[in-house]
Amino acid sequence: GHHAHASTSGPMADLEFPLCEPLEEANEDVFDVESTLQGLELTDEVSDIPHWLQHVESPFNWMPKRFSDVPSKEVISKATERIEMDEGFEATFPFQKFVRIMTLVYEFICQGEEGKAWEQLTLCDQLIEDEKDKDVVTYDKLRTALTHTVQATRAHLLLHAGKMTEAKQIADSIQPISSLPNNDQAAIQAVKARFYYLYRNQGTRLAVQCAKMALTLDPDEPLWQVLTAESIRRLRKFLPSTDQVSEEEVSLLERAVSKQRNARHLVLLAQAHRESADAMFKQHRSDPDLFHSQVFLNISEMQAKAFELYKEALSLRPDDEVVNRLCGYGLLKLPAFKSDYRLAEHCLQRALELSPNNPTTIHSLGLYYYKGLMEYEKAALFCEKAGKLGNFPASLDMLRMKHLVYGANYDPKFDFRKLLQQYGDDETKRHEVLCQMGSYFLFFERNLIKALKYFKILIKEQAELTIMTSHKCTFLNMARKINLFQCIVNEGTLLLQGEIEASKEEENSLNDLKTFLDELKVSNPQLFNVPVNKDLVDDLHKVSDDIKQTYLRKKERRDSLKEKRRNSSRRGSLEDNFAMIRCQSEGGADFRRKSSGNINDNLMARRFRNPNNTSYKQKNLEKLTSSTLFGTETSSNIKKKQEFHKLQGYHRDNFQHRSSGASSDVSEGYGSPNSPKYKQHFLEMCQISKPISESSHETWKKSRDRLGSDAIHSNGYQTGNNWGQSKRHQSWNSSSEKPIIENWRRKDENN
Repeated sequence: GHHAHASTSGPMADLEFPLCEPLEEANEDVFDVESTLQGLELTDEVSDIPHWLQHVESPFNWMPKRFSDVPSKEVISKATERIEMDEGFEATFPFQKFVRIMTLVYEFICQGEEGKAWEQLTLCDQLIEDEKDKDVVTYDKLRTALTHTVQATRAHLLLHAGKMTEAKQIADSIQPISSLPNNDQAAIQAVKARFYYLYRNQGTRLAVQCAKMALTLDPDEPLWQVLTAESIRRLRKFLPSTDQVSEEEVSLLERAVSKQRNARHLVLLAQAHRESADAMFKQHRSDPDLFHSQVFLNISEMQAKAFELYKEALSLRPDDEVVNRLCGYGLLKLPAFKSDYRLAEHCLQRALELSPNNPTTIHSLGLYYYKGLMEYEKAALFCEKAGKLGNFPASLDMLRMKHLVYGANYDPKFDFRKLLQQYGDDETKRHEVLCQMGSYFLFFERNLIKALKYFKILIKEQAELTIMTSHKCTFLNMARKINLFQCIVNEGTLLLQGEIEASKEEENSLNDLKTFLDELKVSNPQLFNVPVNKDLVDDLHKVSDDIKQTYLRKKERRDSLKEKRRNSSRRGSLEDNFAMIRCQSEGGADFRRKSSGNINDNLMARRFRNPNNTSYKQKNLEKLTSSTLFGTETSSNIKKKQEFHKLQGYHRDNFQHRSSGASSDVSEGYGSPNSPKYKQHFLEMCQISKPISESSHETWKKSRDRLGSDAIHSNGYQTGNNWGQSKRHQSWNSSSEKPIIENWRRKDENN
């Protein structure tokens, strides 16, 4: 799932469209799997853990000395925030929640808040107690590991409180890890891997080692295959050079999925295919023959696979909040001609119904209005709401949307100050905000001295260097990330040479600037080898503007297509997807979906997908025969008419039938609305569907209002697979810059 939300560079942190940076050769496997269990022990000789507590596994054994690079406040806020979000891929047992509570026990002890630590430990006991009576497979696999870690942690807390004898009693009652069977040892490694998740870079590396250890101990368990793939993915988000999805990650997920079609595992596999396609596209983006190459075919194939997997996951668990949220987000991240944005919207709305205050879902809906509908004002509202609920990438997106809506009239300083207050406790997020502030002053206010004020804070606080060396300004559309140090050197040199006019404030600070540049020259001489470029900032704005213009043109083309389709009868992508999904799930015909407006089409679509559905036919026929509306006379007349048509060779019927696909490029197969068999079938069906058409029309209207997507309906806009496959859309959709448009109101709003 989006487990990477724990890191700021989660899947939503890189905004909508893939950026292009040259990819370094990714080291395929960063780890040495041979490391034995002993090799993984973090306990060092000088640790305070007594020998009688060293044969057990608990957070205190895993991290006897707290990692100094991750502030306690950050871990506590992340753990608390995510406790209620059941994001684990296990779905049946709240494993993630359990590990988060254990993390809080550990952190509170480190903070000296013993009372709070004991409270959390009681919650752990409660969680195990609650799950005990449920017949849950996952819980059975984890049971020994969970009780082991809870007891071991209890012993540590007692020892910490000075109750040595009680602690020793509990410790002696715990079975030593080495004597446990392999599958239980593996489960303990899994708990350990999940524990390390919140400890940034260092923790993520250890998480991968533990997950691989679990897999070595119990190689056929799908849960550990998925855990390993998931931890490798998290690490990939931390290492700037590894956008490439490793083959190991994909093959582990495929192995797990081949054993059991678990909806959440399918979503993870879809995600891996989608990200592989993105990375490959980034890598080959500048190749002029890309669209006629094998690479492009591979990319398309991966995206198609991802789309099918998302649909399958939805069919397995149509009412799972996590599955709906991840599928909605994933469908939005696929290019429009390979996806179905209305299906994405449906998933996100469903996820929001199931969990009304989930910030990630609200953020994804904001991205839907931004990317799918280009309604920046609505997008800004959603992003702002998600930001207030603590979703950091949404907060940055909000700044971006406001900038799109108000253009040069928008001054983000007030919003920046609010974000600094909100994320003050979380160092990484605070640094990102400071960096964006500096970048705003540098590129928009052209005030280097003010910008330096913020950059100096970052340097003083020893922020992650990558924050500045590969930077993406929220307010600019950038084709590739830039090195802010390079920009500082460039602008600073121009200021000192008098090439740029200095303001009063800047004149007074020129000496400071000179000192700063001299220090930089000592530490990073290579920055000064690049020739000074007078137009650096102007060029960045020009690129940003070009991208904006490209999107304006594409939006115009898209609008004219909408116009053409507005009165056309050709629809069906959404119905096809929904009907297929509902057909595979155990739901029923009452699935809320948008109708094409023609009840007959939808009935037929459903009947064709399930030719054995005789009970449905019989029920309706019984209804009709008992009904006084349709006498036997009428039906025999219809039969006569049909015979007559067959003899005359007529394929057109006399009823006004608006076909769901009556356009020339639909194949003439049995399922095609233009085929003779289909027409004849429609004739037979017509009397069946008449009595129900009115109520169905009501449901259709209700479902449309419920989804609140009259925006889509009113402008006839539909991004379906069917029309999108045509060649002329491919160039539009495969592009990956950001849509920026100044007169952001939709053209048809005023009509």
